Amino acid sequence: MLQGWILVVLITFVSWSVVSALKFRSTGNCSFVKHVSLKIVCKGFVSKEIHELYRDHRAPESSNFSIWQGSEEDSEIFLASFHSPLAEFMTIKIMTNAVYPDQHSFLVEGQSGPLNLKIAQSTIHCFDFSLRYPMELKRLCLGQARETSGNEVAKKPILHYGAFDVQKATSNEASRTIKLRVPVMVATFTLIFYLLKLMY
Repeated sequence: MLQGWILVVLITFVSWSVVSALKFRSTGNCSFVKHVSLKIVCKGFVSKEIHELYRDHRAPESSNFSIWQGSEEDSEIFLASFHSPLAEFMTIKIMTNAVYPDQHSFLVEGQSGPLNLKIAQSTIHCFDFSLRYPMELKRLCLGQARETSGNEVAKKPILHYGAFDVQKATSNEASRTIKLRVPVMVATFTLIFYLLKLMY
């Protein structure tokens, strides 16, 4: 009987580890930002209006953020960084790892020269399509009114999260997480049932 309970705990732990790994991982091809210097544009806090509009539950209302932009030929690149100390610096470079995408760091200019900064539990998401979200954040921290025509977009957007302070979703938002968790739980307990049946 003891072996059965140990098996239950082990399989449950592995299943939830898989769910966590899928939920918190870097995504996208970030090769377009390789060797590109990004300069800080502004920094601020997520407003209630922006949060209600975009429903980014990893950056709820009052989350601190900073906006970064490439210069000259790289000016289409916009980075929105949340919950991170990057705003303390003026210039950064994203150092990506082609083999292990989740192992990224930031080359920043510190007081004593260049510094390779690694942020624990950090994820970065590079998109191959345009987003309005970074531009809305840019207007917010510059104190400008929202642009409602839909024409102002970041053509090469990047979202960076320096922490996993996830706001709990309710109603419809919660269903997105539940859709992933329920099949994993069902598969886990089905497997446990058949394994225990074989053992006893």
